[in-house]
Amino acid sequence: MDYPPSSAQPLEIAPAPLRKYVRIIRKRKWILLGLVAFVIVGTTRAVMLQPLVYESTVSILVEPTGPNVVSKTVEEVYIPATMNSDYYKTQYEIVKSYQILREVVLNLSLQTHPEYLVKLPEPLDSWMPDPKTLFFSVLFPATSTQPDHASGVVDGEAERRLVRAFGAHVAVKPVMNSRIIRVAVESTHPQLAADAANMIASVYISRSLAIKVGAAEEATKWITLRVEEIRRKVEESERALQEFSSQVGLVNVGDRQRLVTQKLSELQTQLVHAETRRAEAEARFKQIASVIDNPRELESSFEVLSSGLIQLLRNQEIQAGQKVAELGDKYGPKHPAMVQATSEMNEIQRRIQLEIKKVYTSVKSEYDVAAARERTLRQALSQQKTEVLQTGQHEVQYGILLREAESNRQLYSMFLKRMKETDITTEIRTSNIYVMDPAIVSLVAVKPKRTQTVLLATLFGLLGAVGLIVFLDIADNSLKSPEDVAQSLRGLAFLGFLPAVRRSRRHPSGAALIAHEDQHSIFAEQIRSIRTGLLLSESEKPPTSFVVTSAAKGEGKTTFAINLAIAFSQMGHRTVLIDGDLRNPRLHQVFGFTVEKGLSQYLVGEAELMEIVQPTVVPNLLLIPCGAVPHNPVELLMSTYMQDLLESFRTEGLYVIIDCASMLAVSDPAIVSHHAVDGTILVVHAAHTTHEMAQASVRLLQAHQTKILGVVMQQLKQCDLSAYYSEYYASSQRKSYGRQVSTS
Repeated sequence: MDYPPSSAQPLEIAPAPLRKYVRIIRKRKWILLGLVAFVIVGTTRAVMLQPLVYESTVSILVEPTGPNVVSKTVEEVYIPATMNSDYYKTQYEIVKSYQILREVVLNLSLQTHPEYLVKLPEPLDSWMPDPKTLFFSVLFPATSTQPDHASGVVDGEAERRLVRAFGAHVAVKPVMNSRIIRVAVESTHPQLAADAANMIASVYISRSLAIKVGAAEEATKWITLRVEEIRRKVEESERALQEFSSQVGLVNVGDRQRLVTQKLSELQTQLVHAETRRAEAEARFKQIASVIDNPRELESSFEVLSSGLIQLLRNQEIQAGQKVAELGDKYGPKHPAMVQATSEMNEIQRRIQLEIKKVYTSVKSEYDVAAARERTLRQALSQQKTEVLQTGQHEVQYGILLREAESNRQLYSMFLKRMKETDITTEIRTSNIYVMDPAIVSLVAVKPKRTQTVLLATLFGLLGAVGLIVFLDIADNSLKSPEDVAQSLRGLAFLGFLPAVRRSRRHPSGAALIAHEDQHSIFAEQIRSIRTGLLLSESEKPPTSFVVTSAAKGEGKTTFAINLAIAFSQMGHRTVLIDGDLRNPRLHQVFGFTVEKGLSQYLVGEAELMEIVQPTVVPNLLLIPCGAVPHNPVELLMSTYMQDLLESFRTEGLYVIIDCASMLAVSDPAIVSHHAVDGTILVVHAAHTTHEMAQASVRLLQAHQTKILGVVMQQLKQCDLSAYYSEYYASSQRKSYGRQVSTS
């Protein structure tokens, strides 16, 4: 049967994302505070242990060219042709190059300076540092390390490490839209920072000038060697050109090429005409050759019909035939006149065949002549093409040799001129790089920025901690608050929540009997609120019998069932608490009973009702324990004995609370709910019962057509309450329940 929906209004809470996050933060505030405190303390300690760092800056002007003491042509030998952004980017890299930094390190003897005293690593230490040492070196950096040798660093590996360490304290800062480069050096010693910056500028200028002069010297040497080599090439190329001209007879290259090309054109024209005549003769020959073996078709062919002699013979043949026909009618075949006429007609036919063969022979001869002429012209054309190609190749080769000779002459002239010009550049030692502002000693430290670092660390630590606790809350899929119940179990009434209670002197049995032991507690007040909600859920006929279940074991359903029964008994009504969990009974342990007979014995007919009903320490509250754990609990709960028992309690006007097994484990709650009970109450454990478990339990109950009165949340902590519930909870704790709470 379909039960009507409960009259209790379902919990509808408007979403408040900001309050939700505030609740999450309040719930895990100690994690937040701990992480932030750790970050602040660690950062402060690390910053305070760091030495003060000073910075000095030298300004360098880099002009595209130096003083114009030589011509532009000579400058191009050792100065780039164009000065673009790439040139200045290259200069930035040169300033921080290894060789310049190495020379500065050696000039300043940094290997003996306290700031750069290094300890040479062991073979494995260079690539696999100790994690513990690395961790403490990052958190608690030392101001300096002790040297291994008093003489400082001498070997190549240590020198490379020293130069790299020094380079980490050097920064090149170009001034935008200008030709000025600022080189900043950081050091824990102000004087060293200024000296190092000025030394970098000095070494940079010296090396740039050395590179320029060296380039000029190298260019002079190279040009001198090349001039003699090019001179020999000029002589060789001119000699090769002369020999080639004499060898192939190229006196006038242009006229010879024109004559050869003209002859080739004429041969091509003649070949086209020859091909046309050959094609026509071939067509005539193929036509008469195709019918040579067929006299009728041969006589009707174009070549035969166009012959005048053959046509004359045909006329004579016709006349001879008529004569033979007349004589044949007049005389017999053996008559001399008939024989002579027949002989004349045969002679005419023989002559016709002979003339036809002559026509065939004439056509074939004409075809052969045309084909032979075509082959002759084609061969001549091929020879002429070869001659044209050879002439072209000779011309190309001649042009190559001519251009090579001219190029060598021009190159020789240019190099000879450049050699004389670059001789003077080796004496010029001017630079295009100048120091605009030398570095001075700074007395104000630039690092560490302690206040800023601590504030940033605090900010990032706070953001990271908030992100962590929000992530933990998102990863937690359990029902943590009444809002979660409202969102996950829409349409179900939220009867109330029960706060978490610890076992103490005030509550010796924990939360099991708290409604009886401490009637002024928040827990007891919430139980009475839930009781009131149940009684008011049906205005015409309030429910009197309830099944209490949960999604899984250990979610507090037994504790709730006991305290709900106590709340009904405190109203003065006789109340029966039934241990319907025939698989894992626990009610007798809470009340301290030794059970001999219980519900299971009654349902199998081994005990009477009066034998299993036990009075408790709570007035008006009776307990029916489970008794012996049966092997067939489902059959017992489905029996008519169970239905009759509940019906008898209803008739007597008793309030009945049945503590059943968990919903996802067995189907006992759905079976009991089909008996004479008014509805089922689902208990969920805060921060333990997941959304899926609760929804699955509701679906199972609805599948069995069970009436669900509402949901109760157990073990709810104050940090999981919303702003409204939290304020209510806190105010309730501050209240003094000195007077007896009314049970009406």
